[in-house]
Amino acid sequence: MNTLQISLTILSVVAILAITAHGLWRIRRNDANEKANAAELARKRQQRQAGGFDEDGIGEVRVVKRQQSTAKRFVEPSASDDEQLEANQAAPALRAQRDDPIAADAQLGMSLSAEDKPVVAPSTPAKETAKAAPASHTKTAKPYPPAQESLALDEIDEPASNSDDEASVNAEPQDVIALHVVGKIEGAVLLQMVTELGLKYGEMDIFHRHASSAGTGAVLFSMANMFNPGTFDLDNMENFGSEGVVLFMTLPLKYDAIQAFNMMHNAALKLAAAFVKGQVLDGHRNPLTRQAVQHTHQRIREFERQQLLRQ
Repeated sequence: MNTLQISLTILSVVAILAITAHGLWRIRRNDANEKANAAELARKRQQRQAGGFDEDGIGEVRVVKRQQSTAKRFVEPSASDDEQLEANQAAPALRAQRDDPIAADAQLGMSLSAEDKPVVAPSTPAKETAKAAPASHTKTAKPYPPAQESLALDEIDEPASNSDDEASVNAEPQDVIALHVVGKIEGAVLLQMVTELGLKYGEMDIFHRHASSAGTGAVLFSMANMFNPGTFDLDNMENFGSEGVVLFMTLPLKYDAIQAFNMMHNAALKLAAAFVKGQVLDGHRNPLTRQAVQHTHQRIREFERQQLLRQ
């Protein structure tokens, strides 16, 4: 009878070890497949980005500057235009000189003294007067193109500010709901629990719960380490130890948000029950009560209502 008991005990231990080893092997094999798929997706993304297209086959947005086309509108005045302007401005001076030579000579002397030139005698010919008078006027006839250029630059800057405003309006608001599980967290027990709860090791080196327990579909909630660096080393989970983990979900979800929170709440309760001195805390790290759960449900409904109003 003792020999039979010993044999059954040995067989039971061997069976348990075989099941545990098989489970660890399946977890690592799934992780290797996920890493291979992630590497393949990253390679395809790099190829698409190198070709100038995103994941949906849409090319990069090109910004066409209006500065060149606007600058072409400003044509530098030609020499003939300057000559015509000088002739038009000189005509009143010539007429004034013919009508009153003494006043014309006095005006010429004042203009020359302002420019630190020697005073011209009253017998100065009328042609020199006609040449000197336009010179003082042409200096104030060319400040217009810079003002037009600044206006053109303002016109170019306006579309950028409008696009920034549109981007801020179209930005989708988010809300994060978190639950903390504190206690003496052991890596082996944690790995067994996340396997039972259907969490998969994935992006950012943390665990995620997808809509499907097979690891497909939208991410409902995730689990991270409460303490730095906040990640998990899957190959060294047996030696992992911590004082707590955090489960969090990000709104909006492509899933029933209330149901996703209930799943996260149940997962937090099971994790707390599996560890020594385990306890579930709310987002402010206070003990989670029934009122806090109801308040979270109201918070989710209010967020969804605001989303509907924005649509």
